[in-house]
Amino acid sequence: MGTVTPDGKYTGMKALLAAQGKLAVKPRILVAPGLDTQPVAAAFATIAQSLRAFVYVTAHGCKTKEEAAAYRKQFGQREIMVIWPDWLGWDDVTNSTVAIPGACDRCGPAREDRQRHRWHKTLSNVVVNGVTASARTCRGICKTGDGRRLSEREPGYDAREPERLPFLGSRTCDADGKFFFENYTRSAQVIADTIAEAQMGVVDGRSIRRSRATSSKTSTRGSAAKSRSAN
Repeated sequence: MGTVTPDGKYTGMKALLAAQGKLAVKPRILVAPGLDTQPVAAAFATIAQSLRAFVYVTAHGCKTKEEAAAYRKQFGQREIMVIWPDWLGWDDVTNSTVAIPGACDRCGPAREDRQRHRWHKTLSNVVVNGVTASARTCRGICKTGDGRRLSEREPGYDAREPERLPFLGSRTCDADGKFFFENYTRSAQVIADTIAEAQMGVVDGRSIRRSRATSSKTSTRGSAAKSRSAN
């Protein structure tokens, strides 16, 4: 999962923390399809908090909605979304239908959607390209169906409507109850980044002091001029 070596080199997923300094790119969408076990997902959530990013993970190894519900309870960060079930899609290499990690097909549309509509647009009810079916059976999205339960009562899942194959739901794993949805988290992150970036020019305080001094001198000169005019 990565570490920081004695000579200060960032390895593994921790290298993402150094991406902005080295490449002038700040990772925003994090995913590790097929590798996102619970320890990896937990580490990813911590990285996402540091980067103000968002991570998509699958309910690793879960075969039923009950297992997925239990798996989700291991997380409480607003920066993470647990996706279940996986997709099925055609593999041209093996010439057969294979399982496609749900997190894999979530990050692609997320990137495209943010470029088109910015951060406040969610992926809920967005049709996914290149998939043929859901890897597990869910009973649609009717009021008593599995989709509604996973999307509302157990937030943090990706339930599917088999007829159209869209993503359904945009809930995070937030335990505080303030950032239920992905766009809530992204909006908070964008606001925090905007405020921080706006202060970069005065982060050491010198510009503020100079501005105050200039303002004070201008005010003093103006008062003196008014006094002379009055006399």
